[in-house]
Amino acid sequence: MTSDHNAELTALARDRSAPDPRARTDWAHELDVYAGTAAAALDQIDRAYDNWSAGMCAATTAELDRLLGPSAGPFTDRPLAVVVLHVNREVVHHGAEIALLRDLYAHGCE
Repeated sequence: MTSDHNAELTALARDRSAPDPRARTDWAHELDVYAGTAAAALDQIDRAYDNWSAGMCAATTAELDRLLGPSAGPFTDRPLAVVVLHVNREVVHHGAEIALLRDLYAHGCE
């Protein structure tokens, strides 16, 4: 799964009221640009987390139960709640990879 795909799924879940479910938010477009420094990357992560959390806290049961439709690719016949769980699993998975690389680097395993 590419980072573009993750960004699109995140935007899809965050923009639950957009007329086009694949419409991307301003902050999702920021994910198209790789951060040039660790500080910029942490800032990107913080902003994405804040937006994701706000969107999910505001989601109603009806929104989470809504089927996504044909523009959602492999999630066409799935409710938004399935995408939310999928994105959370992806964040944990990729976060664990980042943590492993940081640990290996810190201990001189290049």
